[in-house]
Amino acid sequence: YLASDLPPPAYLLRRIASFITQILRLFGVVEGGDDLGFPLADGGGSKEETLRPYLDAFRDFRQEVRTAMRGAASGGGGDPKLAVMAACDRVRDEALPGLGVRLEDLSTGASRWKLDDPAVLVREIEERRQAQLEQQRAKREKEIGKRRAELKSAQDAAIPPQELLPRTRAADFKAFDEKGMPTLDAAGEPVAKAQLKKLGKVVEKHGKNHDKLRSSAESKGLSIEDYIATLEKALEEMAT
Repeated sequence: YLASDLPPPAYLLRRIASFITQILRLFGVVEGGDDLGFPLADGGGSKEETLRPYLDAFRDFRQEVRTAMRGAASGGGGDPKLAVMAACDRVRDEALPGLGVRLEDLSTGASRWKLDDPAVLVREIEERRQAQLEQQRAKREKEIGKRRAELKSAQDAAIPPQELLPRTRAADFKAFDEKGMPTLDAAGEPVAKAQLKKLGKVVEKHGKNHDKLRSSAESKGLSIEDYIATLEKALEEMAT
């Protein structure tokens, strides 16, 4: 309707005015039985002060909706539906509670309102906000833990397979062959075949992890060292 040159339908405007009058009468800011508007006989100054916060809230909400729809009409980007829904939530969570109005969205899609102590409503909103912040903090800590585990796994897998046992089991063996398999135990005795078989499986599994890490790095055009550096940087940025 914003871009239309046609006059607004009088019947629709009257219905809207009647609805707003009924709502304000429920709040106790309109007296008498007039169908539309406020009695004009007396109390104009105090009435303006009484109505001001309600009308300011309505004005601000209307302006947000108009801005969103005008932006959509002019191709200004952004989803007008999301903008309007956000404006509706701000009225519910920021404007009305301070006026002593509890607005609740029902599972049926409808809404209902109740009058309540503004201090109670504001406190409840703050408690919900703190709960949301705590959920976000817990989610962030979980993600940081996941990134740390990913980095540790990459750092472990970065060891070439032939260097795994010489690096990690040097205290258990005195000598290793060119493939990194131990030939002499700590006492200088030849390593038993059964132990070599177990160690061979460990090295084989590590080799698969090493190859997987190399593939991940190469898919990003990086060396293993540079790939690990990117993981370290991402973790550092998330933790700060």
